[in-house]
Amino acid sequence: MSNGDNQHTIEIISPGRINIIGEHLDYNGGDVLPMPIHLATQIQLAKMAGTTYEVDSSQFGNTLNRDLNDDHLSDVKWHNYVIGVVSELMKISTHKIKGFKALITSSIPIGSGLSSSASLTCGLLRGLNRLFGLHISKKDMALIAQRVEHQYTGTPCGIMDQYAILFGEKDKALYLNCHTLENKLIDISLQDFQWVLFNSNVKHNLSDSAYEKRVFETRTALSIIQSQFPKYTHLAGVPLDLLKKCRKKMDDEVYKRALYVIEEQNRVEQVVSLLTQNKFHRLGDILYQSHQGLSSLYKVSCVELDYLVDLTKSIDGVFGARMMGGGFGGCTLNLVKKEAVENVVKQLSDAFSKQFKHPCTPIILQ
Repeated sequence: MSNGDNQHTIEIISPGRINIIGEHLDYNGGDVLPMPIHLATQIQLAKMAGTTYEVDSSQFGNTLNRDLNDDHLSDVKWHNYVIGVVSELMKISTHKIKGFKALITSSIPIGSGLSSSASLTCGLLRGLNRLFGLHISKKDMALIAQRVEHQYTGTPCGIMDQYAILFGEKDKALYLNCHTLENKLIDISLQDFQWVLFNSNVKHNLSDSAYEKRVFETRTALSIIQSQFPKYTHLAGVPLDLLKKCRKKMDDEVYKRALYVIEEQNRVEQVVSLLTQNKFHRLGDILYQSHQGLSSLYKVSCVELDYLVDLTKSIDGVFGARMMGGGFGGCTLNLVKKEAVENVVKQLSDAFSKQFKHPCTPIILQ
């Protein structure tokens, strides 16, 4: 990267993330258990004279070059994450942000459910915060990054990804309540086990619209509950017996979405307890339960993800698996005995390629 008018270049490494349990709970005010991974976005930044900024991506090309005050959206999707970050920072630090240039590279597979977009926005926020001495807290950066997703890319996401990337630490899970934002780090020592991802390398077109629909359906469920029990402010905090009392006021699909959310919240609490006790066999069972709920109640799985999860039940060395991320493609998360990883990777990869005529990609987390 040429430094142009300034010799000082900074580099930011912004990780992707997995979520051990608690999928789709973030926008329902529930608990989640994400942790950062070794795959990451790398951003090099340097100041540049003037009031324009220039951002290159080694993966996608289409250099973004515009004035700091120009916040209109681009037809190039990745541009809008950058435009959103710059525009939000200009609102709060107008006189501190000056021209800059950035080069972005990433090892996070796009569409894999490993949060490449939040990795980009959080990394760019960290970089500009440092480059211009803005003194923005990690919490505020997380909230800014979430606003970027909402207002500049149209994704009504929760806060989990941003918090996981900004507050997470290696070999620790972030136990985060997405309603209060209270959080603590939990040491993860898998001992004889290993997290292994299998990227299905598919992303069905339904994913974006279905995500928005799930947000709407769960908000509908909460609204129905609140009409009778107004003290409940978020769906994940509703007791199961109370949901059942409201069952007749909900259509079948809305009820199933709410049932998944409340059952998943209970699973998060179980998993936190099991991890602190190193009870990995039971943890695997809960991963399978989570996938069943995501597939049959929340309906965000797909044939490729269901196939990957179901196949693990007949392979020695796999103790649990589930789809991860928004759904309709991306990765499965698998809890595998270390001694069995090589064999599991071979069996799953061979079977998937034969079934779907394209490969899945194993990712062994470091």
